[in-house]
Amino acid sequence: MEAILSLVGLVIFLVVVNLVFRGLASSGKAAFNAARGRGSFKENFEYQFSGMGDFQIQAKQKTVGEDDNPFEIVEIQGKGLLPVSQRTTIGCIVSVFDKRDGDLVPVLSILEDFQEPETIVYQCRREITTISPDQGFAMWVPMGLFIPETLTPPVGGLRTLTIIARIVDMNFVPPINAGFLGSKTGIVAQAATTFTYRFEEKGYEETAKEADIAREMCVRLAMAVAFSDGSLDPSEGKVIQQWILKVLKSEPESRQEKLKSLLNGALKSSYDEASNRELSFSDLTRRLNDIGSKAYKYEAIELCLDVMAADGVAEESELEDIRRIADALELDFDEIQKMKDQRLLKVNVVPESGESLEALLGIDPGWEPNAIKKHLRTEFTKWNGRIQSLPEGQERTQAQKMLDLIAEARRKYA
Repeated sequence: MEAILSLVGLVIFLVVVNLVFRGLASSGKAAFNAARGRGSFKENFEYQFSGMGDFQIQAKQKTVGEDDNPFEIVEIQGKGLLPVSQRTTIGCIVSVFDKRDGDLVPVLSILEDFQEPETIVYQCRREITTISPDQGFAMWVPMGLFIPETLTPPVGGLRTLTIIARIVDMNFVPPINAGFLGSKTGIVAQAATTFTYRFEEKGYEETAKEADIAREMCVRLAMAVAFSDGSLDPSEGKVIQQWILKVLKSEPESRQEKLKSLLNGALKSSYDEASNRELSFSDLTRRLNDIGSKAYKYEAIELCLDVMAADGVAEESELEDIRRIADALELDFDEIQKMKDQRLLKVNVVPESGESLEALLGIDPGWEPNAIKKHLRTEFTKWNGRIQSLPEGQERTQAQKMLDLIAEARRKYA
């Protein structure tokens, strides 16, 4: 999983700015049957427009990122008439399914920014623009994206994914759970397409037992990070509990009760063990490594970083523990740094000691001086670029603090 966190900047492209609209002659109202519930593709997706051009989508695979570290994304593009009766602010919600025996089965995402609000099922939700009656997209425009490497289907191997893009009225966004509509209210138009991709790792149905162990390790590692400063802040405990709820809601009802018991048990026992300083990072990371799936390893780091940011302060001990976990899991340093940077924009980054300066900036004290200087140049370029695009507010203030810390580190290692 290389350079996947670079996608954060990519999603900005979904703000549509130079779109070409064209008015279409009105010759009747569009009508469609919205996707509903679990079942066959035909039952879950039917649409037609009466007397007007159809809204349609296509999936385009693209290579993005830096030349020396590229990765693949799939961009969902749409065009055609968007049938509204009045001026409407529209957005697009993209869901992805695996199609098995005529049924649509949800696909999971390991990235929180590409998950449904209450589950870990993949979803890309973005506001697009405001349109008037008889307008639409005259050319293919981006509606959403996904990164195949961050998705987990029910089974691995060569899979034909079904992609559904729903154009919605942003004032009446319909509920969508596990990819399926809970109501037709707010649906303006929708379309579907397919995309074939070979998943090298096993799917979640094939690795249900491994997944349960991995999620238990996630909870225990998160608790260990929460206790890095010697106690569990209520906000940190809430983050872990909310993560457990999201995981449970993504599972079939037949598995929820057993998994709930497992994860709640892990939460309680890890709290007791952490209170007595009996939680072992090496044991927890070894068990995750035994499973071998990078998806679960990154999921654990995501949760640990959320716990770190929960109380609004980046503690030196928490940052150091997360670095140790990432090293033990043999995860890509650059990816972890990007994941951490997202949280540092929302927390207090003022270090309390010289050591936390290195932890905040991702410096390994064992590096050679030239390696540290090169890293600091990269960090300056990155944060200086970010501050130019951030509006006034907390995130811009925190980005400036990061630049101040980089300046301090440059003086230290001059």
